[in-house]
Amino acid sequence: MASNVAEEADEESKPSEESISRWQMLFGYSHLEAIEQIKTQNRDYTRQPLSDDHWNLVRSTMEAKGFDRGAYEHWLKLGRPSNGLHQGKGDIDASSPLSDDLFLVKLEGYLSTPQRLQEVAKLTEKPHTDVGISDHGDTLFCRIDRNVRRSVEKWAVMQTPKFNPAFIPVNLAKKDLSPDSLYPTLGLDSTLPQYRVSASIRKLGANVSQSAFSRELPFCPVLPDECPVWYFFYGTLAEPDRLTSVLSLSEAEYPVLVPALVSGGLIKSWQGKYRALVDGLESDAVHGSAYKVTSEDREMALRIYETKHYEVVRCTIVMASQTVQGLTFRFTGPL
Repeated sequence: MASNVAEEADEESKPSEESISRWQMLFGYSHLEAIEQIKTQNRDYTRQPLSDDHWNLVRSTMEAKGFDRGAYEHWLKLGRPSNGLHQGKGDIDASSPLSDDLFLVKLEGYLSTPQRLQEVAKLTEKPHTDVGISDHGDTLFCRIDRNVRRSVEKWAVMQTPKFNPAFIPVNLAKKDLSPDSLYPTLGLDSTLPQYRVSASIRKLGANVSQSAFSRELPFCPVLPDECPVWYFFYGTLAEPDRLTSVLSLSEAEYPVLVPALVSGGLIKSWQGKYRALVDGLESDAVHGSAYKVTSEDREMALRIYETKHYEVVRCTIVMASQTVQGLTFRFTGPL
């Protein structure tokens, strides 16, 4: 009798095939390993549950990568992927920290406002604020880098009673557009001298204009903080439904993608299933879609979706009705 009850309980707790397949894909587990890992997580009643505020903030981005809430919670628990984990495009690899690592810190307790965070971390400017929306109300988060996180952690341990700030790691594609050269540009060795502006233009720094570029360079590139800006998509982001999910667009904002091409690039295969744009010859062309990104927040969502395996680079986007200077995501990892 007891044995039958145990078997029935075990059968009821068995994960769905959809969940098993998801964990196999994301973490590289075998079928049996995925079942055991899911069961172990579900039975761990002592674990700290993922808050609604946290999940609602990252949900659209993580679901677009193949995660559900449980899988994302498992990844956070792992913290650092082991050698056995599958490194797919949707994974966030915490084992290789970048200098521009990004985190979200929840504004609560002793750290309840952006101004307080600025004071604690001795920042020269007030940090950018994001809003997490849930059934329990809105929650504020601030974007910080790894150095600011360390400062906050050092400050937090000195507080009485003990205060534990909530940090959410954010993995994103690097964006480092030079203000005085064409670097980085798809298919172009833009570090060469002919692709840099003169010293007199460099002195302008952030005040440099496109007209200043046009006097000395072959074309006027996208400026570092230019927005709105055209983006060229060639993979999953060229699917309207996927782009809608990544950018959290409303029905009225359903994206209009324009057929387009860029030159100087090639499409290679990464891990046998992902399309990866890399540098090619000037005569090489890649067909895809163009889309105008209208805000910095939406651009950030794209960078988070692509992950640090890609970087934002300049490119010339050719459409039937016009040719524009824009941006795209170039693959940076090994093929």
